Amino acid sequence: MSIDLSVDWSRFEWKSSVEDPAYYRRETGGAELTVVVVHRFFGKAIIFRGGNITLRSPLPLTVLVEHLRNAWIALRYTTPIIALHTEWDELDKPFMTYRAESDVTKVKEWAARTVRIAEGVRDLDELRLTLTHKPLPDELGDQTMLYVCPITDSQFGLVIHTSHTPFDGFGVRIIFNRLLTFLGAYIGGAPLDDMNWGSEAVRLTPALFSVTTEPREGPEYTRTLTTLLETLRTDMPVSRNPSIV
Repeated sequence: MSIDLSVDWSRFEWKSSVEDPAYYRRETGGAELTVVVVHRFFGKAIIFRGGNITLRSPLPLTVLVEHLRNAWIALRYTTPIIALHTEWDELDKPFMTYRAESDVTKVKEWAARTVRIAEGVRDLDELRLTLTHKPLPDELGDQTMLYVCPITDSQFGLVIHTSHTPFDGFGVRIIFNRLLTFLGAYIGGAPLDDMNWGSEAVRLTPALFSVTTEPREGPEYTRTLTTLLETLRTDMPVSRNPSIV
């Protein structure tokens, strides 16, 4: 008796809604699915990335925050997954969702609420400790935030606080580096490319299945998947906690 191991891989591709073309979603899969379930029920799947930044010339905090929000907006345009939401359908199946935004005013409102000044903390370690107690997503569905921690007029800390659903460790490092590139450009007065808002969804991060060069069907795929599932069955540790099934 053979088991059908075929998968409809199109489930993991970004698709816009017929009723609302600005609304995009794709099903979570693989590690994404594991993380989103852990995040929902245990609330521990979060990632931080940050560091202390020193400027050549001092800047007032208000000016710095304005530059940060502009850089954050530019980052969303090139890497829109920072504005990703996670939603569950009527069958309790998790999806990554994104709304393409043609209204620049709404984009600025998003940046104003997701770029935040850290208050009541002395350094990044204390900030990270504080943020571990903050739930993600927040009440508006946002799950990637940027915090600035003022130190002096020319030194400040930055921390990206995000759900593990849209990013792994390498991914959040990439977006942090891109953010610093945009920030440096704005502070230095360099011109940035025009942003055609409403079209940014074409740059949504694809699922691994969509970009892998590994076979997704045929004998090699079946053999690899069968071996993997058998390894999981035999080597997966068994929970002794009766509340975890």
